[in-house]
Amino acid sequence: MTRQDQINDIMDRFKFEKVHEAMVALNWVWFNRETNDSAVPEPYELRQRARMLLTQVAVVAENSLEIGRDEWSVATGGFEAISAKKDNDTGKHETQCIIKRPIYLHLSFQLDHCSNSIGYTKKEL
Repeated sequence: MTRQDQINDIMDRFKFEKVHEAMVALNWVWFNRETNDSAVPEPYELRQRARMLLTQVAVVAENSLEIGRDEWSVATGGFEAISAKKDNDTGKHETQCIIKRPIYLHLSFQLDHCSNSIGYTKKEL
């Protein structure tokens, strides 16, 4: 499967209509530089943005020679596109980039996300 086939598959199966419905309900707007206005994006605009993100993250993964990096992501406007290089045989992430490994793509739309980068230790009772 080519990179374009992967992107097309995701674009065909992703529920852009549901994302649009949620954005309308929440009045989630994007700023439009061309019109200098903010509005809820139309479904075709959601598709354009998602395709752009998937393409960007796939190209970065394909062209990266950075050792030890298996996953890349790019996000904007609620969308997050992730590409991950995985081992052919086990499906597990490896510690070194091997250019011939398959690249898996993922697209999500996030209404909320939270993480914490502060480490902690469990206290024994």
